[in-house]
Amino acid sequence: MSTVPIDLERLAHQLRNPVTVIRTLAHLVYKRLEGADPNRPLLAAIEQECSRLDDLLDLNSHTFELQVIDLHNLLATLVGKWKLIAQQQERLFEAHLTALPLVRSNAPALQEILTNLLDNAIKYTPAGGQVSLSSFVDHERQDWCCISIADTGEGIADPDLARIYEPYYRGNQTASTTGQGLGLAIVRDLTGRIGARIEMCSTPGDGSVFTLYIPVAPSEQPLATGE
Repeated sequence: MSTVPIDLERLAHQLRNPVTVIRTLAHLVYKRLEGADPNRPLLAAIEQECSRLDDLLDLNSHTFELQVIDLHNLLATLVGKWKLIAQQQERLFEAHLTALPLVRSNAPALQEILTNLLDNAIKYTPAGGQVSLSSFVDHERQDWCCISIADTGEGIADPDLARIYEPYYRGNQTASTTGQGLGLAIVRDLTGRIGARIEMCSTPGDGSVFTLYIPVAPSEQPLATGE
């Protein structure tokens, strides 16, 4: 085994203890506050993010268990969080969620994919711009659920389109924005590992649209483990 996987496993192990402490302390303070206290939602958000970090540490595994997931509920939770983030950063955020069939996927991986896409959309959209998320069933192939994330940012220049999923690659238009160039590489990797697919279209000056396709769960069929 190479040193990189060993280092990642050691780091994941070392991070779990402080994450557990933070989550426990947040929960204790949460329980001491009255039901109407405005700080309770903030503490609940801290607990949720600690749980997400735990899930992220597990994503280092080479295999994912694919399960039946209520995609609509997952999206509704994400939308509430990202509306607040967009508002704090002076961006408009719109969501158009429709009724969806259950999907076959991995919830932590899906959350991380969507988090990276939404983070990029808000990051590269100027103040006053708009980010929108919509969900729908593919009209041509009813066995795919779709999530589309659109922004009104600068878009992606043609020379950069073929390289946006490369780790650490950052196009010329992103030079003034902080980041490591890993978000879309993570999206591409996780998408493939859960049997989903990602498509993108972008027009310089008019923004970008990323669409995630997730397989609908087969009815009355046991689900296998994905890689």
